[in-house]
Amino acid sequence: MSTDKLTYNGNGQLLEELLLSGVDTLTIVRYVYSGNNLIAVHTLRKDGSLRYTDSMLYDGQGRLIEEQRISAGVETYYHRYTLNAFGKTVADSLYELVSSAFTATQATLFTYNPDSTVAKEVQWLMSSGTWYCISTAFMSYSNGFLVSVATHDRDGTGTAMTDSLAYTYDAYGNRTKDEDYDGTNTLVYQIVYTWRDTQAVAAITNASPIGGQQAVLSCNHGQLFAHLTSGSRGLIALYDLAGRRICQVMAGHSGLVPLNGLVGKGSFIAVYTSETDKQALNFTKYN
Repeated sequence: MSTDKLTYNGNGQLLEELLLSGVDTLTIVRYVYSGNNLIAVHTLRKDGSLRYTDSMLYDGQGRLIEEQRISAGVETYYHRYTLNAFGKTVADSLYELVSSAFTATQATLFTYNPDSTVAKEVQWLMSSGTWYCISTAFMSYSNGFLVSVATHDRDGTGTAMTDSLAYTYDAYGNRTKDEDYDGTNTLVYQIVYTWRDTQAVAAITNASPIGGQQAVLSCNHGQLFAHLTSGSRGLIALYDLAGRRICQVMAGHSGLVPLNGLVGKGSFIAVYTSETDKQALNFTKYN
């Protein structure tokens, strides 16, 4: 069974993450901060030797503007973020080494609504010195909640829709259903979230044509139980109110962890991640 062991400092910042298989350490990740800003993430092998470092740069207002990947002392690529006057990211540009010089090879551009929600996301690719628009995603909202994402070829003008996502919520704002449709508007898979008002129970059922894939979170007798069937090909991670990951369970395994910070009432976040999707479950514990 693969698990994570996490260490935090007195300010609640994550300092070290150990990926374990039984008692064997597989990977070590160490985090370095300057004040409240994360400035470096060092990923090490089990023997403690450095694999690579991700370095973060900030502007004078403490906003992230660049992330660099450094391997064997050499910068291999970096992401540069362009911000608007409100501090929102309007462009995420990937720079890679091309003929011994860093060149922008991919870019994601973001357009926002007046309420600062994302209205459109456009993917661009550089090829032979020319930028090509690959895809455009259009977001729709209802009462402040994201309800659909429709992705089209190229700029979306007169082009076919390649896929779409639809989201449904209950009266409390909990997401109750995710649906993924292909370009012919045929349902590819469905994820259903079940909520109970007396215990924190979040059940994710993948109703795809493959079937038999399931991921479940539940609270029982003061412990959190997380289980994923092997067909789910993903993991569940649980975070406390400070944003600290306290439990992570890989597909095909079950895990138990004392609730600790989850004791009492409050809202918490669980994240289910698969090869193709990442879903956040905001759930409330009422007792």
